[in-house]
Amino acid sequence: MQNILGLFLATLTAVASAQPTTELVISSGAEGGTYFRMIEEAKATCGQSVNIVNLPSPGGGTESISRLFSKQVNAALIQGDQIAYTALTDARMKDYYTLFAFHTEDLHFLVPRGIGVVDSTALGWRDRLAGLISDNQKLVNTPPYKYITDLRNEPILASGGSAITVQALQAFAGLSVNLVQKKNWDEVFAALKAGEARVALFVGGQPLGIFKDVDERLDFLQVSAETVNNKKVVDNYGPAVLNYTNMRVAGYQTLTTRALLVTRDYKSPQIRAALKAFRTCLNDNLTLLQEQLGKHPAWNTVRPNEQGFWQWLNLDD
Repeated sequence: MQNILGLFLATLTAVASAQPTTELVISSGAEGGTYFRMIEEAKATCGQSVNIVNLPSPGGGTESISRLFSKQVNAALIQGDQIAYTALTDARMKDYYTLFAFHTEDLHFLVPRGIGVVDSTALGWRDRLAGLISDNQKLVNTPPYKYITDLRNEPILASGGSAITVQALQAFAGLSVNLVQKKNWDEVFAALKAGEARVALFVGGQPLGIFKDVDERLDFLQVSAETVNNKKVVDNYGPAVLNYTNMRVAGYQTLTTRALLVTRDYKSPQIRAALKAFRTCLNDNLTLLQEQLGKHPAWNTVRPNEQGFWQWLNLDD
């Protein structure tokens, strides 16, 4: 009997010791959103390797960065350009490094068709003056645009991380716009259709669900090759192409950033081991996450050992 009891206790001890004990608390995004869901899926896949706590972040990247700085979390999933932009004014951001580069997030500059990819020289002066705004919008006295650099002190609608991207592009690409910030994408979309502004920015992996039922009356501005190749832009963005058949959009040039999981350069062996285990597990199981039914489509843009546009955390010691 004693032998059986001893064997039972030994088994319990072995099972307990096999379970990861060091928690990694990660600030992700709003519940139900892409960031939150991807951390949940990573947690489900890597739960045997590392103990992940997924902390929702309704306030987006700004809230997540605040949590990092106040040591409420070990890591946070944040838009890459927001990290770089924050570092311009807050030196604390440079104390954080990329643990894993998640999915790409493409820049969508949405406009009513006729303001976007139209060659204004091919239009009569009356059409150029009207701006060819769609039926339910008031006419304004500015010509059609093709590229984001055609904007000159134009109001632009955005919310959350997309609003940060507007500010980042003002700093990195000299974008000449006036930010009109809204609470969420639905408010941005409604304001665009109401004519509050003629341009709105949505940042996310395509196809964005908010464009699912949009037709060809809406269009996108493009990003010129000159902007794509701008040194400050190259340091923080990559080139991307937009394709939306429902909008008659194909091969439109734009920029993309990446969602980056960032953390401190911890010296504690336990935390470093947990970080390394999480990175290794994600790389080892990336194909499964990309191919398994029901997993978020954004996994398809994740690349093994991709480092993104921010400083990389070396865990090889």
